[in-house]
Amino acid sequence: LPADPPLMLTLAGQDNATAVPMTRISTTTYTHTLTVDNGTGERTATLAGALDLAGNAVQASPLGGGTFWIDGTPPSVSRIGSPDDNGSYGIDAQLSITLEFSEAVEVTGMPRLRLNTTPSAWAYFAYGSGSSSLTFLYTVKAGTTSAALDVADNASLDLNDGTLKDFAGIAAELLLPEPGTPGSLSANAALKIDTLQPTVLQLTPPTGRVRVVRNTSLSASFSEAMRPESVSVATSVGGTACAGTLQLSADNFLNCPQMQSGPTPSADFRSFTITPAFPLAADTAYVFQVAGVEDETGNALDGTTSIGFHTRRADGLVAAWALDGTADDASSSNYHGSAPDVVWVADRFQAAGRAAELGKVGVLRFTN
Repeated sequence: LPADPPLMLTLAGQDNATAVPMTRISTTTYTHTLTVDNGTGERTATLAGALDLAGNAVQASPLGGGTFWIDGTPPSVSRIGSPDDNGSYGIDAQLSITLEFSEAVEVTGMPRLRLNTTPSAWAYFAYGSGSSSLTFLYTVKAGTTSAALDVADNASLDLNDGTLKDFAGIAAELLLPEPGTPGSLSANAALKIDTLQPTVLQLTPPTGRVRVVRNTSLSASFSEAMRPESVSVATSVGGTACAGTLQLSADNFLNCPQMQSGPTPSADFRSFTITPAFPLAADTAYVFQVAGVEDETGNALDGTTSIGFHTRRADGLVAAWALDGTADDASSSNYHGSAPDVVWVADRFQAAGRAAELGKVGVLRFTN
């Protein structure tokens, strides 16, 4: 092409689509360095003005001009989520955390996410480079907890000497949705981290209790909600073998009394109650123990917790005497029974202030 007229370039789609002359390098080569406007969008370049030596106008190929895409906006994170089921996770569980970007990004190195666990933990980039969704993996370690898993804060995306860029080479913005706000992990998933062992808060009857009624119920209370399927007792009809995670025995757990049914949980699953199918043996020492019960995550109790108690003696006649109007009507000397019972009955009899009726026989019955 001759040097005159110049070859003119127009970039349609810019704010100012003014034709500009191109720089002539040779009779067949022209160049132009074009600074595009900010923002993202489609642009079309067209040529005009130049003539060949025969006077024919230069035509662009294609005729309508060359179309290309301008990207001046950095990619950003719009959402944090997880494909894992909602629930509680324990030691060695592996969770996937996904960052959704406004456009496809390419990853180098191993960026990471700081999480809101106690103690602090990291999720590391695993896959997704070249797409708009990046997946990070987090493996739960012993001693770690989080009531609602999320990133630690909105600055928790760390490049870790890597890069996050779109196809135009623009570095991604690293700010994340604030924890608990729309778009955050905890807003889109309900993931709990629990690696701590539960504890027994209380067993009833209290340890050392005596004269416990023979049809007593027994209960176990825990530091957190427990998995109902992990709480069990011996319920087989006529069976005496000890079984289950709640056990009651009077012979070092060689035999266990049958229970009416499986344990009855409280509304929050922190307490469970059992009741013997038949009255316990009278005047007998029992041991109630709990072991192996698991919380909702699967963390089991550490070891065995137990208490001991003693049941009442059998109900029956313990005192009888003639009421003759003398001073010893309420005296232990007129009682016919074992000495320990006589003293106890006499105290109760006198405290009640009951008047003796002459010519009758007094009978006092009580339950130990």
